[in-house]
Amino acid sequence: MNISAPFIQRPVATTLLMLGVAAFGALAYGTLPVADLPTVAYASITVNASLPGADPVTMASAVASPLERQFTTIGGIDSRTGQEFSYYETVAGGMGARPMLDGMSGVHTHMTNSLNTPAEALEYAYPLRVREYRLRKGSGGRGKQRGGDGVVREIEALVPSRMSLLADRRKRGPYGLQGGADGKPGRNRINNRDIPAKGSQELKAGDRIRIETPGGGGFGGQD
Repeated sequence: MNISAPFIQRPVATTLLMLGVAAFGALAYGTLPVADLPTVAYASITVNASLPGADPVTMASAVASPLERQFTTIGGIDSRTGQEFSYYETVAGGMGARPMLDGMSGVHTHMTNSLNTPAEALEYAYPLRVREYRLRKGSGGRGKQRGGDGVVREIEALVPSRMSLLADRRKRGPYGLQGGADGKPGRNRINNRDIPAKGSQELKAGDRIRIETPGGGGFGGQD
């Protein structure tokens, strides 16, 4: 007996069965333990300190708060709410060229599970203003296959803040392969003043942090 014969002979019953399965699936989907966003294992830092007789308030002010300020990218007091804030982001760059394809522009090639936060969402949640956000045209290395372009990101602090920066490839750009040219090195500036690739800076209201990320290296010599 052909297993499909009953379903062909009774199409109405088959339709009702399919609708029942679909309804059951829709109800069951809501009970699945699936988070809205993927679970991320955040790095944690454990600090042990010995301050004889210190209460929790002393430990927080003498140990925890200084460490939090050090590892926060941009942090301070939000004048709109009177609450402390901290903002952390990773900035995309140019991908190196591939043997058969150009490198992609403005992407993360070294990490995953990162979102491109809209400027409007950032400005709504934090006392910051995005002044410029675009591809850094021409920063990718030349070659038979071009390296991808980095990005330019400029953010204005609206309140006094402290920022920390951890960056690489600021003196020498990403190298090319097989005769391809190097990508342009990155650059970090506050109010048109160059700052080191690694370190912390105090910001006044109105200061602008400008990050220009490196372009990817090219692949192959140009014909």
